[in-house]
Amino acid sequence: MVVAFSGRIGSGKTTLTTELADQLGWPRTSFGDYVRLQAMQSNIDPTRENLQNLGEKLLEEDPRLFCDNVLNQIVWRSEGNLIIDGIRHVQVISLIKELVSPFEMIHVHIETDVQTRSERLYLRYSSVELQKIDNHSTELDVKHVLGEQADIVIKGDSTIASLVKETREHLKL
Repeated sequence: MVVAFSGRIGSGKTTLTTELADQLGWPRTSFGDYVRLQAMQSNIDPTRENLQNLGEKLLEEDPRLFCDNVLNQIVWRSEGNLIIDGIRHVQVISLIKELVSPFEMIHVHIETDVQTRSERLYLRYSSVELQKIDNHSTELDVKHVLGEQADIVIKGDSTIASLVKETREHLKL
């Protein structure tokens, strides 16, 4: 099984996917980690805006290669179980499904209220323009479409223990 997570910045994706992968003993890969690595290798300052712009550029240049590179950050195909963090575009969902076939892919979307997201982002960056972040093109599908297309939607404002428990219950793990 491949479980791909989407959600707005600050929704709790990385915390949840990291804890879930640890508990299940599954490998985890992340679009955000890949983009940060590309930024580092290109000597790009890893600000939120620069990372969003780089992610957008990678997707525009070659969406399939971008997805394939994210999947190839780790070895997983022999076991079949995988957690993917950071789906941001509808186009990526279909590409990931193709790339992980014949394994089943389940799309989990995390919905988190604005106050919780703002608090989390403030802790991360100490200054946050949430509206500017949310209006970037890399956030549009997350904001408007991915939740509607997800197989499972969970509320991200709970404790990590509650989120992991709820996710595992939905996935029957």
